[in-house]
Amino acid sequence: MTSAITHLLATAAVVLSPLALAAQADTTASPQPPGTTAAAAQETLPPGTIRVRMTFDGGSYIALEDGSLWETYLPDRTSTDEWRPGDVVQLRLRPIVQGAPTGLFEYELVNGATRSTAAVRFAGTSGGRG
Repeated sequence: MTSAITHLLATAAVVLSPLALAAQADTTASPQPPGTTAAAAQETLPPGTIRVRMTFDGGSYIALEDGSLWETYLPDRTSTDEWRPGDVVQLRLRPIVQGAPTGLFEYELVNGATRSTAAVRFAGTSGGRG
């Protein structure tokens, strides 16, 4: 497990509902005052959340602002294709559900803006931040 995942999971002790994430996404999406850095804007997010940098390949991959890259479980790609840069998401371990056919996709991203979830697995780093 990489240090980025460890850090994100360690700060995810507070579990927020998708509705709370959506409310937070609405308040943090406003324009920042002049001189405000991206790092300062990042600090206004709820604990354990991060912003989507981009999605690509029809929602197959999600790049987060921390530089981590996540592959999306095939049935969830139709919803992640709708995710937009700047959406606030929470990364967490997927609950263990007997008979759930998600295989190696043991993590879940919860998008507060769209109120959707996606099973994901770590796919590396996306080659940079922002």
